[in-house]
Amino acid sequence: TRGGYMFKFETVGEAPTEDPDTPTEEPQPTEEIETITVKFTDAMNYGDVNVYYWPNGGAWPGKAATEIETNEFGQKVYEAVVPADVEGIIFNGNGRQTVDITEGIADGAWWYTVEETDESGHNYVNLVGEEPTEAEPTEIVTPTEAEPTTVPEVSDYYLVGTMNDWGISDDYVLFRNTSADTEEYYLKIDLTTDTQFKVVGLDGNKPVWYPSGMGNNYGENGEITANGTYTVYFRPKADGGEDWFYNVIYVALDTPAPTEAEQPTEAEPTEPAPEGDYYVVGNMTGWNIDAANKLEKNDEADVEEYTITLSLTTEDQFKVVYSVDGVEKDIWFPDGMGNNYGENGEITADGTYDIYFRPNGDGIAEWFYNVIFVVLHEEQPTDPEQPTNPTEPTVRYLVGDADNNGKVTSTDVTILQRYLIRMNVNVDTDIMIRNCDFNKDGKITSPEVTFIQRKLVHMEVPYPIGEWVEE
Repeated sequence: TRGGYMFKFETVGEAPTEDPDTPTEEPQPTEEIETITVKFTDAMNYGDVNVYYWPNGGAWPGKAATEIETNEFGQKVYEAVVPADVEGIIFNGNGRQTVDITEGIADGAWWYTVEETDESGHNYVNLVGEEPTEAEPTEIVTPTEAEPTTVPEVSDYYLVGTMNDWGISDDYVLFRNTSADTEEYYLKIDLTTDTQFKVVGLDGNKPVWYPSGMGNNYGENGEITANGTYTVYFRPKADGGEDWFYNVIYVALDTPAPTEAEQPTEAEPTEPAPEGDYYVVGNMTGWNIDAANKLEKNDEADVEEYTITLSLTTEDQFKVVYSVDGVEKDIWFPDGMGNNYGENGEITADGTYDIYFRPNGDGIAEWFYNVIFVVLHEEQPTDPEQPTNPTEPTVRYLVGDADNNGKVTSTDVTILQRYLIRMNVNVDTDIMIRNCDFNKDGKITSPEVTFIQRKLVHMEVPYPIGEWVEE
């Protein structure tokens, strides 16, 4: 006690932090999100593929997809898990991407990229195992007749076809039709019933074909029924109607060609132009004219044709030139730079060759740019020490491998497409034809391209594409 007070101290236990009679709140279960698994074959070689989806897909470029295999064509296959209620998907990688995918989204859906792109350069896609379907025809749209202007507005679109040897030329550039209420271009041009053409747009240095794909040229199936002057209309957004060819091209006859009775009277003869000669010039002549290389007229041919027999090596490259005086090179065949015969391995062995030349470009598909044809001279001397019929060595190659790199990919499709429109392909064309001439008719045609495309998406084809064979 102290001062009349008494203090009592007791040791007690810790007080409970919660009222023991209050039950602990149980954790609420997290709502499960239903998901689906989708797949993507990177046929255009994006690399490091991501999947972006909406809604609630996060920031671009989305999340990394999981690489699950490499198919037999060397293409990587990816897998991604996304919410089942997504409205759209984009696969992307290294700055490249697909178009918005908003249809066919389901568990197990599997897409692959194709070469065709939209106006933004985004690759279209197809579902594995399905052919692309054609769009429903829209209402018939008649092109607006172009109003004449003082200075027509030129475009980056050109007509290319048999009339210009499938080459881009300013003589065939299309003009903007400012009278139309949509993006439309036109060109007045003389066409014959034998003409075939497409439209090519230049996206930078990359050509874009309208219609896309092989074997769908305007005029190929008799669309041009009479010779005459036509106006060709073109809509790059494919908003023409069912009367438009693939919704992009419409052709209207302006003036029929005159009939036989309406032919103009024969003009008075004029003084003939000076005649010249044709010569083979190349690295073997220092690209100068050599009188020894003058071609002679082939009187046995039913068209204008010239020929010469020359010794060539696998290193030789040449063209044919026309010269009036035997010194100045007035006209080159083929014209332009970088399209020399022999530049891409056309001469496969040293020897003596017969060279045929048609200045009017009426050689068939096997002729180089329709003007030059080269064949080994049939009177080649034989080595007396060699047997007359030696056994050919066995050659093993991969069917469909255009660039002969040991695998079949979309690159082989591109090479064949470039070859068919006579663009440089930078591969050995003899090996390319051996590997890709499936029906063994000695040439490459559009069906061979289609068979490789079908094989790349696992569709059945009648040839052993992707298999090694021996001959």
